[in-house]
Amino acid sequence: MEFSTMAEVIKANREAGQHWFSDRTMAFFKSKIESELINGRWFVTSEEREGQRRYSVREVTGDDAYIHTVGEFWAYDTLAEALTQAFVEATA
Repeated sequence: MEFSTMAEVIKANREAGQHWFSDRTMAFFKSKIESELINGRWFVTSEEREGQRRYSVREVTGDDAYIHTVGEFWAYDTLAEALTQAFVEATA
């Protein structure tokens, strides 16, 4: 399934009983959603550890908006690098 907006992804994820976008989960990982939804399935997040913020590419799958990490967690030093990879994934 493809979604149109991050709001749709978050709603579907929560309605499926998942907690990926819960306030507690986002706070625990110091996560931020760094992009809009790209081609209905990909987006970029950042997480902070020990004062350092790095970036991950995510993919949404299924009606329940299950979130997968594409490649490695925290793989990118910059938002630009992560966005480039997200667009590569979205057009592959």
